[in-house]
Amino acid sequence: MLKDNESADMSRVLNTAYAVMGASAQSDEVQGVLTTFTQGSPQVYLEIDRVRAQMLNVPIGAIFETLAINLGSSYVNDFNALGGLFQVRAQADEKFRLERADIAALKVQSATGALVPLGTPVEIHDTAGPILVQRYNQQVAVPLQGAATPGVATGVSLIEIEKLADSVSPPGVNYEWTELALQERSQGNEATLIFAMSVLFAFLLLAALY
Repeated sequence: MLKDNESADMSRVLNTAYAVMGASAQSDEVQGVLTTFTQGSPQVYLEIDRVRAQMLNVPIGAIFETLAINLGSSYVNDFNALGGLFQVRAQADEKFRLERADIAALKVQSATGALVPLGTPVEIHDTAGPILVQRYNQQVAVPLQGAATPGVATGVSLIEIEKLADSVSPPGVNYEWTELALQERSQGNEATLIFAMSVLFAFLLLAALY
């Protein structure tokens, strides 16, 4: 997991991931290094004109509440029916939340009680961004995965990725291993140490018997 410890912007850590992928393509010890993270998913961005909202006496909180209820959902209460417990949730019907024009047509209540079309204090723009912003140990993170080249030990490939990441990462961006790689890397040379201690123990045991 590549992490940015200084910023919540995904651009820098994502560019670092691409740099590691590019560097790994020139390595003989790792292959198939890639990330499943993407920052190019189509999104709709709503820009609130706060000055206009103030002129219309529309509270900013009311705009967010209108969006949350109509495009998401809002819990109302529970009721019993047919021997079961059911939830009541408020939400705009599907056909009223499909297009950008549907968002602009939603009504938000002003402080005076008047209903204002949401498209008046809000401008809607098309943009792109990540579907899901991942975090690892509370920092924004981008996952990297890959494999060792055939004939190369996995421990060697992990060290190679660390070298590549160190060579291309800007200040503030670092990495942590996770899942199986974390377990393998944290074990280090314990197997060698255990083998050496076993040989020493066998030697001492034989020496004592002799």
